[in-house]
Amino acid sequence: MFEIGKIPPEILEKIVMRPMRDSRVKRPEVLLRPKTGEDCSAVDFGGEYCVLSADPITGAAADVGYLAVNCNDIYAAGAEPFGLLLTVLLPPGSGEELLQEIMDGAFRGAGERNIEILGGHTEVTDAVCKPLVSAAVVGRTRGRKILSTGGARQGQDILMTKWAGTEGTAILAEEKESLLKEHMTAEELETAIDFYLAHPEARQDVTRRGRERILAEHTYQHRMNAMLGFIQSRLPNWPRARAQHSWPEGLSDGTREELARLLTELGLPSDASFDDMIVRLRNRSGELKSLEVGLLFLDEWHKQYS
Repeated sequence: MFEIGKIPPEILEKIVMRPMRDSRVKRPEVLLRPKTGEDCSAVDFGGEYCVLSADPITGAAADVGYLAVNCNDIYAAGAEPFGLLLTVLLPPGSGEELLQEIMDGAFRGAGERNIEILGGHTEVTDAVCKPLVSAAVVGRTRGRKILSTGGARQGQDILMTKWAGTEGTAILAEEKESLLKEHMTAEELETAIDFYLAHPEARQDVTRRGRERILAEHTYQHRMNAMLGFIQSRLPNWPRARAQHSWPEGLSDGTREELARLLTELGLPSDASFDDMIVRLRNRSGELKSLEVGLLFLDEWHKQYS
């Protein structure tokens, strides 16, 4: 079962990307085809290139219409966005006011970028529990030039017009405004925003100090240590030492060779323990081989009956 977030790259490649590339339909107009990490497609319209991209807004509940007018992929491809199609899915119980708010935001974002909303689709569905807006953006190049992600080369410059994390920061500021106001008045907040917009060196200092604090206090290791400490405080005899399981006896030469190859694939030494190998297997993604299935089954059998 997938976790919330992007599909794992190997699964995306196997089920989505590879079948699209292997499709028997290959239109001569298509210049830039699907590839992991490639956010746009490009089509030759005879004289100039049309660049297309699609993105949903799933991480925000407020101002989704404005955020949906996301043209960064088109700009990064060296193209000029000129139109977009919106798909708006609303949960049951939504009213006219919510749709009006979404479209007002979309028109505001499109107007700021001189983009026309060309159409799309709108419906209420129980398939979503909060508003979901997805935009398909259309752009064009000046002449027959396009910048692809796959065309990037070591040593080339990366130009940033704003700051990394701008969209995520804006979403946090929008949706956590009430939390900010518990610590600052509206006037103080506005003064701070104006100050940091005018003083990039101060922004960088805040970023540096924030990163240092996160690394010092809020990594996954800190969270795991806190969780394990809590469990141990409630269970005095925890953790109990796990019984060490040895390798099965009577293995054939062929099976031993397979095991040796598997240990190499897992980055383990030839004298690694059975338990070390099981830990690596459980942390690996992808399709299991018959030997791997057998070893994991054996480990479960040990847990139940040894």
